[in-house]
Amino acid sequence: MLYKVLYNTITQNPCTLEDLKKTERRAMKKYLSKFDVIDQLPAIGDIQVGSVAPFYKLNPEGTVYMQVVRMGAGPAATADEQIYFRFLRYNLLYYLENGVLPNSQGNGNSLTQDVTYFELGSDKPSTLQWGAAIQMPMLLGLPDDSEVNLVAASEAGFAGETNSVTPFLYNIRYYRIPN
Repeated sequence: MLYKVLYNTITQNPCTLEDLKKTERRAMKKYLSKFDVIDQLPAIGDIQVGSVAPFYKLNPEGTVYMQVVRMGAGPAATADEQIYFRFLRYNLLYYLENGVLPNSQGNGNSLTQDVTYFELGSDKPSTLQWGAAIQMPMLLGLPDDSEVNLVAASEAGFAGETNSVTPFLYNIRYYRIPN
């Protein structure tokens, strides 16, 4: 009896940062593909609002997109003003793999979790920890008490998680006083 032995060679290539960023962009693109995406933000009064409104590209790098779910009635915030927010976030890598959003993380549904805030435009660590994306809508002049969905790449998300290269969908409600 003659036996033929086959050898399979497995080659493992290291996953580079560029590979991770490509996957991150694919995850963001897959989620955004369900919506219209507009490359330029119109004047605040011309922004379409609602759960099926388009996502607006907020920066030239394409790392943050915003959908305004509810336009607040309050005035726009001013520099260094303390803005409180509640948020839920969803891992878009999970969405890329499974086609559905995972369970949310955040303080959006709990009145017992810590209140989160930033000082608009500040470079204090208490503000920078949240990354650039969280305060972008308020920096653009959205009124107080607005609710937005943000699709954000890791580089614009929480400062301590930049190296994870994980994009998130954030649902954020902004307030001037804790709610």
